[in-house]
Amino acid sequence: MGTRIIDTDVLVIGGGLAGCWAAISAKESAERVTLLEKAVVARSGASTFTNSMLAPPPEGEVDAWLTEIVEAGEYLNDQEWVRNLLLEQPLRVEQMAGWGVPFERDSEGRLRRTPGRGHKKTGLIMCNGHRLMEAMKKKVLDSGVELISRVMAVDLLTSDGRHPTQGRVTGAVGFHTQEEGEGEGALVVCRAKAVVVTTGVMDGKLKILYIHNLTGDGPAMGYRAGAELTGMEFCTVPKITRYEGKYYGGGSSLLQGFGAKFINRLGEEVTSPELKNRARVGYLCQAFAKEHYEGRDPVYFDLTSFTPEQVAMVKKLLPSQMKPLLKAGIDISSHPLRIDPVISIGSPSGQGGIRIDVNCQSSLPGPRLGTGADEGQGCP
Repeated sequence: MGTRIIDTDVLVIGGGLAGCWAAISAKESAERVTLLEKAVVARSGASTFTNSMLAPPPEGEVDAWLTEIVEAGEYLNDQEWVRNLLLEQPLRVEQMAGWGVPFERDSEGRLRRTPGRGHKKTGLIMCNGHRLMEAMKKKVLDSGVELISRVMAVDLLTSDGRHPTQGRVTGAVGFHTQEEGEGEGALVVCRAKAVVVTTGVMDGKLKILYIHNLTGDGPAMGYRAGAELTGMEFCTVPKITRYEGKYYGGGSSLLQGFGAKFINRLGEEVTSPELKNRARVGYLCQAFAKEHYEGRDPVYFDLTSFTPEQVAMVKKLLPSQMKPLLKAGIDISSHPLRIDPVISIGSPSGQGGIRIDVNCQSSLPGPRLGTGADEGQGCP
């Protein structure tokens, strides 16, 4: 079993939507860009399960959207980041559409918008996550990025060999997860001038939830190297993803936006004062608890008002999430689904990870232009 050595200008760790974007952007100014993915891009991670994302705000609505997002976030949001997101979103969506990302559109070709959980003025645009990531993967390859699959990065290399480092990040070390090339478990050492970590947080339930292989390696690698972490307390969150007591389906935010209702065992609607059936999970969980303590549980997710067109859209946008229900012969349009709140430790929808500024720079020093990888460049 040998050791593979890779030398590159920019190393991107993680092949989700963020990693693909980072690699594509890096290739615009760097000759050699390498993307390491522990599984297969477009077939793993949370990005493949996405079904919607924040819509570009209408012209002149940035401030109103910013206010809603910040207030809904209990003023914990980084407001500069939110503003940047809202200003950049129209450009990024246009780019992705040009690369073949199949966003849902109306009969006139405009992006279809829908409200989601917790949305008032703001809204979502929709797409199938697998198709989204297939288009991003094609763009990565067309850009000339070296894409290496089945290699799991486990630690960052530093210029002084210390963790935490007093120097700089100079690359990463990992191993093959399947037998290919040098063989299963073969060591891979990647030396780089700059390192971008774009992995997800840890999903505490791993294969029990519908999103697989989120193992928290990126924040762990960054922390050991000395990078500051942030928001880790937000990685344990309530979710309403368990249907019929055993199926983890997800996609409830989109379904709420489509008009799904919550009812108790008496058929009475269970809502929250905030946005009724589109309330945030925290409010809904309180309402579910109230039904339990007052003897009207369980609570059901009622999609029976959905039109055939809406049912078809749900199956199109949520294929993996709906798969266990369809396999069990459950018709979502005629069968209200028992729904239970669960606590997800290290939720993929959590907001924790390596702290970065608005330029995506961590607390570790970044690269010095014009110097080589052997002089200790790199930043996670």
